[in-house]
Amino acid sequence: AQLSSECPVICLIYIERLMSLTDVELTATTWKPLVLAGLLLASKVWEDISCWNIEFADICEDFPLKSINQLERWFCGYLDFKLHIDGSLYAKYYFELRELGPPPWHQPTTHPNPSPHPAQQQQQQEP
Repeated sequence: AQLSSECPVICLIYIERLMSLTDVELTATTWKPLVLAGLLLASKVWEDISCWNIEFADICEDFPLKSINQLERWFCGYLDFKLHIDGSLYAKYYFELRELGPPPWHQPTTHPNPSPHPAQQQQQQEP
């Protein structure tokens, strides 16, 4: 299962929407099921070819398929099946997240003392 880069943004919107409509809080014990349900729904709503629940169950061994199915029904029910996200809302979240900076895996690698190109080494050695 592979998710597009838009899915985490949509997942965040769904989780914040859920938290605003219910008394559910993001805690050490709730974050995994909330993120799982949010990503699952984001995949199903956003992707042309979405991930299947069984694929999530294979990846997330802590959550058997039956639990994922129940979690999805619960999440959709509390959102009153309002899963549509306007482009302007997506853009707002997207640009707010970009303001936080790039994710660590996109940071350029810097080398303290890069070695010169072999041609430059030869020029430095010649008198």
